[in-house]
Parts: sequence; C-alpha cells; structure tokens
Amino acid sequence: MENETFWELVRFAKFSKPQEPAPQALEALLESKCLPDEIRNLLPIIYQNIYTTGIAESAPEALLTQLQQQTLRTISSVQVNKAWLKRFAKKLSHIGESAILLKGAAFNGWLYSDNAPRGAVDVDILVKPTAFDSVCNLMLNTHEAHVADEKRMVTHAQLFERAFLPKHTLSPVVEVHKNLTNPYIFNIPVEKLWETTIAHPGMGEPQLRVLSPEHNILNLVVHAVRDGTFDSHSLIDAYELITQQEINWDYLEREAELWGCSKALVVFFTRLHQRLQTSPPPLLGTTELATLKQSTKFNSPNHSRIEQLRWQFKMADRKSSVLRFHLDYLRMRMGDFLLSKKAFFR
Repeated sequence: MENETFWELVRFAKFSKPQEPAPQALEALLESKCLPDEIRNLLPIIYQNIYTTGIAESAPEALLTQLQQQTLRTISSVQVNKAWLKRFAKKLSHIGESAILLKGAAFNGWLYSDNAPRGAVDVDILVKPTAFDSVCNLMLNTHEAHVADEKRMVTHAQLFERAFLPKHTLSPVVEVHKNLTNPYIFNIPVEKLWETTIAHPGMGEPQLRVLSPEHNILNLVVHAVRDGTFDSHSLIDAYELITQQEINWDYLEREAELWGCSKALVVFFTRLHQRLQTSPPPLLGTTELATLKQSTKFNSPNHSRIEQLRWQFKMADRKSSVLRFHLDYLRMRMGDFLLSKKAFFR
C-alpha cells in the first residue's frame, strides 16, 4: 500500500471529523491482499465513516461486504475481551487490587463506540508494582505464562511486562505491566498514576481504571519511542483524546518534563499535525527534532539494536537514563549467559 494512500485511510478513520479519502484509497482496501496492522485495526471506524460521510452509495459493494465482515469480527473480539475483563475485575476485587487498562482496551467503549471499535491484538493492563506478582499468579487460573526465549530466564524475570496466553478461546491474550515501558529510559512515577485515574466509562467496574487524558497521551508517546516510530494508529488515538477530552496543556507539559519525554512529546505532536493535517496543538514548538528522519526498516538484528539506541538517545530528555537502561540490559543478558553455562555443566 502506497504511503499517501495509507495516510488518507488513517485520516478517514478519525472517529471525530473524518477526512473523506480519494476513491482510489478505498479501492486499495479491496485490492490489497495484506493490509498493514494499523489499517486493519481501524477498519470498523472506516466502515462506519463510509456511511456517516454519505459515500456508501458510491462505494463498491464488495468493499462494503468485506468491511462489514471485518467489523463484525472486531466487534465480537472486543466483546469477548470486555466480558473477560469484567470477570477479571471481580477477581481483582477479591485481592483488593485494581488495574489500569491501556491502549485499545482503554479506548474502546470510551473514545470509540461499541459499534465501531478499534481493533487490538491483545489486552494490556497496568498494575501497581507491589501487586505485579499477585496479579500474574491470578492470571494463571485462566492463562499460561508465555516465555519468549527459555534461554533468557534472567531477563524474563525482570521484564516490565508479562504475556499470558489463554487456555481456551473465550479469553484474550493478556499483557500485564508493572511499568508503561522499559525502566530507566523514562522516569515514570507508576504508583502516582492511580491518583488521576477514573473508572473506565464503559465497563461499570471500579477496579478497571483508565489513565487521565494527559497520561494517556504520554503513554502513547513513550510506547511509540519503544516501537521506534510515531507513524502508527497511536496518532489517531492521540487525536481522539485531544478532540473528545479536555486537555490540561500546562499539566501535560509538566508531566512530560517529569517523565523525561518532553522532546518525544514535541516530535509526536509534530507528526500528528503533519500526518493527520490537524491544527497544531498549543505546546507545539520549533525544534530540529520535529523533522527527524525515522529508520524503522531494520536489515539485521545488529542494525536494529543500533537504530534503537540512536532513537532512544534522540528521544529521551536524559541521555544518562538511556545508558543506564542498556547497562542494566547488558547485566541481565550476562546473567542469562551464566545461567545457561551453569545448566550446561550441571
């Protein structure tokens, strides 16, 4: 899919004030055999906007059928996730804990309607670091812990997130976080995040929380830094937060400075302004970082690590924090190596 076609479709996927795409952009949905994940996750909103903008009569019937089927699949998946989360909330209540829903799990039923949800691969939840082990043990009743590489058990034990695969089909893949991203790179006061959370507006369960609009924006920013690109549907999520919620811009800037992601926030909003053709947010300033060229097509694992390091040094306010993270990562990998040697000689 061509780059401009991709962004025309993303702009059309705005839940608030969609921008009508050129006819060939919609035709590309029908012709493309392998849609980017970012577009696939937005298909229910695109399908809804075809009708709300009045262009359904001129859209190919085959396209409408395809989008309707994808929308129904996404709605079904989101409802399965919602039902599981409601059951899980009861279990959290029994141990006196709560969870903050992140990304798609947070935005569906709040920024996006149940009839036009944003697709997501899994359910992401954040718990207090002190409750991390208890919640992970709770997950084992319905899920199996996923270990990406059994040769990296030292690293696995210290990850900021754990993935859990469902034991049956009526449960989602779940990632339990004790931090929003890798430690050290950003200074995120995780425990204090709960002070400004609210109960998820669409869940009806006090144990299921969402971050404040300002912290949700910052989570999208630090997540984009971890992914190595701002060019994703995170821009749509940020646009909906800005459009539908009242943002305290002064508070957002102060929190970004506290977290150490002020530079990344400016670049993120610059990208939002450029890609979605929106009015520039109040805090958008002039910086050479705003035109930073991103390289996200990695040719080899070594190139990937180098690009990741370069990107993190560019985006983090405190360079020493990035260095500390990579030294800590090196320590964990050394632990993996020593553990494997111990197992070999046992």
